Amino acid sequence: MEIEELTAGELLEPDPAETSRLRLTDTGRGLHERTTAEISGITDRLYAGAPAEDLAVAGRVPRAACRP
Repeated sequence: MEIEELTAGELLEPDPAETSRLRLTDTGRGLHERTTAEISGITDRLYAGAPAEDLAVAGRVPRAACRP
């Protein structure tokens, strides 16, 4: 989605404290919370039963790949 679509959909709004920035609206925060909860449930099911060591490695790989 484009910024204009997010503001038109009332998911983002200008931050009154710093008008050059945007912030989530209450609607945007609600959508973020619901989406995060759904993704968390999917992630839990995907990794259920995986050994702790494998999960630790899986967590380190993206961080290492993102280092400059």
